Amino acid sequence: MGSDADPEETLQSARTIIRAIDPEMPLEAPLALEEHVRRSLGDHRARATLLAAMGVVALVLSAVGIYGLTAHLVAGQRREI
Repeated sequence: MGSDADPEETLQSARTIIRAIDPEMPLEAPLALEEHVRRSLGDHRARATLLAAMGVVALVLSAVGIYGLTAHLVAGQRREI
């Protein structure tokens, strides 16, 4: 859904218009919308990845714990049989 215009050409046009309105306005390193979104979501993605990794570790630990408890109970029942 983007524009077919050249981004550099559009940027130059925007700079020319902005300079005509306010010559003192700083125009440092403009970014594409995708880059703004990527930068703003970077921290959230890192936290989500860390949380998912900790969830996997918790799942593995609980599975090992359930296995250990079941194995212990079965070993105790074997003596009774």
